[in-house]
Amino acid sequence: SPEKVELVHSIGARISEFPITLDAARRARELGMTISMGAPNVVLGRSTSGNLSTSEAIDAGLVDLLCSDYNPGSMLHSAFILWKRGVLTLPCAVKMITRNPAEAVGMDGTIGSIEIGKRADLLIVSERMGIPVVARTIVGGEVVYSAGGVR
Repeated sequence: SPEKVELVHSIGARISEFPITLDAARRARELGMTISMGAPNVVLGRSTSGNLSTSEAIDAGLVDLLCSDYNPGSMLHSAFILWKRGVLTLPCAVKMITRNPAEAVGMDGTIGSIEIGKRADLLIVSERMGIPVVARTIVGGEVVYSAGGVR
C-alpha cells in the first residue's frame, strides 16, 4: 500500500521491491525510490500472487529495474520479451537488467555498463527459436564459456 511505502521510506529504504499495486508504485515514484519488479513476472505474463504485474507497472512508467526473484534465467528472457513486444527498445530493456540495478546499489562505478575502467564481464547472446541464449561469457576480459564448452 502507499502507506507501507511511506513507512519503509521513512526508515531509510530507497528501493521499492515488488510494489503490489499501482498506487504503491506511484507513491514510491513520488518519494524518489527506485522501483524493482520481477523478471519472471514478465516471462509468465502475470504475477504469481495476483498482485500488480511487472508489465502493467512498466506500461505505467513505474519500473526502474528487473530482478531475478526465484528464476535467474528470466532476466535475459524478460529483456527480450519487452523488446520483442515493442514495450521498450532493446537498449532500455537491457539497461533494466544491467546499469539500473548497478546504480540502485551504488556499484555503477565498476559494473553495469561497458566503459573503460569497469569490469569486462559480458554476455554474447544469440537467439534460438525466439529465445535468447548465451553464446559466450566473458569475465574480466577472458572467455570463460563458449556454447559447446568451457574454456
